[in-house]
Amino acid sequence: MAFLPKTQWKQWAQEWNLTHSPQRGWVSRNEWVAGSYRGFLLKVGCMGEQGVLPYILIRFPKQQDASALRERLLREPGLASMLPKGQRKRGQALEVSESSIVWKDLSMRWALPKVAVFRDWVERLTQALSQTVSPFSGQCENCRTSRVDSFVLFEGVPVYLCGGCQEKYTTEANVAEHSYQNIEANYFFGTVFAAAAAIIGAIGWAALAILTGRVFALVAIGIAFLVALSYLKGAKKVDMLGRILAVLLTLGGVVLGEVLFYAQAVHKANPQLPFAIELGWEIYKASWQEPRQPLMTLFFGLIGAWYCTSFLQKPRFRPKIDRPSATAGAR
Repeated sequence: MAFLPKTQWKQWAQEWNLTHSPQRGWVSRNEWVAGSYRGFLLKVGCMGEQGVLPYILIRFPKQQDASALRERLLREPGLASMLPKGQRKRGQALEVSESSIVWKDLSMRWALPKVAVFRDWVERLTQALSQTVSPFSGQCENCRTSRVDSFVLFEGVPVYLCGGCQEKYTTEANVAEHSYQNIEANYFFGTVFAAAAAIIGAIGWAALAILTGRVFALVAIGIAFLVALSYLKGAKKVDMLGRILAVLLTLGGVVLGEVLFYAQAVHKANPQLPFAIELGWEIYKASWQEPRQPLMTLFFGLIGAWYCTSFLQKPRFRPKIDRPSATAGAR
């Protein structure tokens, strides 16, 4: 990944009549171009949280057999030199589905090729595709009856979708969202499921600590995910109260895990003493006299709680459909 990435593909987009999204921000590379080329739909950008892996997505009309298409593409001479060494026979850099191919090269991670290299790759890929599949004919990909002159970005992917089908997706999403709003959150079962998950997570965490003799604070994040999934399964619906309950149970599970560990440690050191959660609780409270370890555990517990609230969000029903300001022309 280049330091302070800059916009590099504007001229390329203008020359090929592609839609261009310039670089935004200083850390993650997020510039991309999309549009129609040789009758296919393409999108070029970088994937990953930091935008470190360049990719080329090319879409075409749906085919019957993706495996057969992949084999035909790998036999094309123009693609052989594109595949990274050690992958040319297996074709691991080329992912093929019934209606798209995605080319990415793991050897290019963190190092963005020059524009000319991307253009050459697109030329080779579209040339190979033109020998094996037919390009789009200007029909909607969904209903296959309406005429479509320009593409839209459906969840970030370029597609040909007519106005009627776009409206259909929106209407279905509105119905689903309305149905979700009418669901009553089952706080009782959500709390029971999440509490059980917190206890199971705490026991597992304590068992790991007992076996290794160390308290792994990172496990707190795992408890958070377990609690969040369990609450969602029990409550069926997420709201603010549900998120608060899940956070409290996550922190409770984190504390319980340490208490169980201390209780077992006391019992192991003094077999004459029974395993007692009360003793573990007293030791846990005493550990705050030197708060480094409990603070570290609580810190990761709070991180887990944050992940928990991030996971327990209202689902998004409406698909994101963007109409690019500058549509690609056919070439």
